[in-house]
This record gives sequence, C-alpha cells and structure tokens, in this order.
Amino acid sequence: MHPAQHLAALALEAGRTAEVLRAGPLDAPVAGCPGWDVRRLALHTGGVHRWALSRVTGAAREPRSDPPDVAAWYADGAARLHAALALADPAAACPGFEGEATVGFWVRRMARETAVHRWDADAATGDPAPLDDALAADGLAEVRDVFAPRQVALGRAALPPYALRLTDGERSWRLDGDGPEVEVRGAAPDLLLLLWGRRPADDPRVAAVLAAGIVP
Repeated sequence: MHPAQHLAALALEAGRTAEVLRAGPLDAPVAGCPGWDVRRLALHTGGVHRWALSRVTGAAREPRSDPPDVAAWYADGAARLHAALALADPAAACPGFEGEATVGFWVRRMARETAVHRWDADAATGDPAPLDDALAADGLAEVRDVFAPRQVALGRAALPPYALRLTDGERSWRLDGDGPEVEVRGAAPDLLLLLWGRRPADDPRVAAVLAAGIVP
C-alpha cells in the first residue's frame, strides 16, 4: 500500500470509530481487550493518535484526558493526526518506537492501529464490518517484520515454540520460531485478527505461538 492509501484508510477507520462512539453504548465490554469497555478503548486509541502526532511534529505529547464527550475528543485527535501526516514527507525522519523511523512508518502504523480498534468497537456494539484486505495483509507483514522481532529483542516474548506460516491462498507470511513450521490458512483479515488475539486458535500449536507474546 502507498502512503496515500494508508492515509485514506486512517480517515475511513477513524470516521467509522467516531460513529460507533456517538451511537454507543460506551460501557459495552470489548472482548479483544479484556477489562476494557468502548470508552476505555476510545481513550486508548485517541491517546495513541496524540502520541503519534507528537512523534511526527516534535510537539509535546498531550497529557492524559478524561473528556466528557469522548466521541468528539477522539474525532479531533484523529483529524489532527491525519492532517499532520498528510502534510509531512513520508520519507522524513522522526522518532519511532525506540529509535529513528520515518513519517511513513507512522502513517502505516496508525492506519492499522485504528482499523483493528475500530473492529473492536464494532464487535462490542454490533456486527463488525470486515477489515480491508490490503490493509490486513500489510498488518501481517508488520507483525512479521516489526512486532514479533521487537517483542523478542526487548525480552517481552520468548521465541515461539513453532514457526508459523500464514497463507491466504495467494500470499504467505512466515513468523520465525524455535521448532517445526505450522501453517494456518484463511483470509488476510481473519489471519490478522488471529495474531492480535481477536480470533481463537483452533490448533494448540498455533495457540502456543500466540501465547509466546509476539504482539504487545
């Protein structure tokens, strides 16, 4: 996907999330984030948007907030993040997670973060609209290339007991492991939801990989 496509996805998914927040109920539990309700999910995602905005612009990060109108607060943060990302050069350097990254890194990261949590909000309040296929495929590559190696390098996760190959029929993503390879087939959106704990693992070997902590 190109930066313009990620920006379009960010705007679309943030807009959908704001609609869910306006409709409520905000106290609906979020199955994908145990212990959270929709309001807590919105505060988390809106806070991440503001953190990413500070990384891209160099401005101070906004303090934690408990707004009376969480839908308006969420929409405002998402709109300001989108505007800043749209104005910046995707190749421009800026802080990433621990070291240096680019604006393009944050464009991609925020599109995917927003999409998965929009799905969470949808699922908590009704029937979730599916994730975009191209964005989900990009998210699978992100887990393989960014999150799984980062979790192991930071000592947050052990190397999984099995390698995991995810296949959607045409494309394939392999996550390294300390054992034989296990394959899971499915549509890219469902595979991404599996990796992020939103779908159950039917195979105990796959469950063991996910239990290793390859995503934060």
